[in-house]
Amino acid sequence: RAGSRYAFQMAVSPKADVEAYLATVDLRTVLEGALNAVVAERAADPISFFHSYFGELAAAAAAGDGPTEPADVVELATSCFELQAALVVEGATPAEAMPAKIEAMRAHFARVVRWGVPQASIKGEGSFESMMTAIGGIWAGMITTHVKNESFSKGEGDTVVVKQVYTNHLGSDNGAVNGSEGETHLETTLGFDEEGKIVSWMQQYDGTALAARPTAASDGDAATEESAETAEAAAPEAAVEAAAEEADVTAEAAADEPEAAALEAATEEAPAAVATEA
Repeated sequence: RAGSRYAFQMAVSPKADVEAYLATVDLRTVLEGALNAVVAERAADPISFFHSYFGELAAAAAAGDGPTEPADVVELATSCFELQAALVVEGATPAEAMPAKIEAMRAHFARVVRWGVPQASIKGEGSFESMMTAIGGIWAGMITTHVKNESFSKGEGDTVVVKQVYTNHLGSDNGAVNGSEGETHLETTLGFDEEGKIVSWMQQYDGTALAARPTAASDGDAATEESAETAEAAAPEAAVEAAAEEADVTAEAAADEPEAAALEAATEEAPAAVATEA
């Protein structure tokens, strides 16, 4: 009955009233937290889970047990980048678990995020998904096999500096490019708001190391050069073999010449003998 009452109220509420209400409360954060919790729990009965989840939140709010200390931004950054590493490394997260991990990482971000990667001439402002799409393009065509989160240090204000090392190599249509595996050092500065949500992501990385690695084209050029050298080395051997075959043919022809001459002479003598007898 209660569900029917809420559905009826939503049906008859003018759009302007709904928008006015949504402008006064932060439903997004509350609902995101609930969705992340139910996914992490893999709850078979979401309604019962939400009943318990929101009941605990209401009880804590009534008892005044809400958080009073400022958010530990270093701890929040550590949690976020543990998820990020699991998403970046090839094969580290099963396909079926990807949506939950992405959602858990997204919960660390505010609705609007600013981002920038100077080496790639990338900067923007928008949603978490927009940021990941923009930054993800930098690593297109690369295979990352390991991520080491080296350090998390508190910066100025509510910022955290994260240092990482990626072990990766370039990929091609034929798989990994030989000799391209190496390390890429990254430094990301995160900015947090009062609620402990990430509002800025500024990243730098060792672009020189990436540029120095061979590409799929240079790998192919090396293979072509090697083939040319092999063909050049084989050319004299082929010439010698052809010359030997030609010599054998000439020798066989010379050996057959006496027999051919004798046969021709016998053919010429036969008519002469017949004419004499006649």
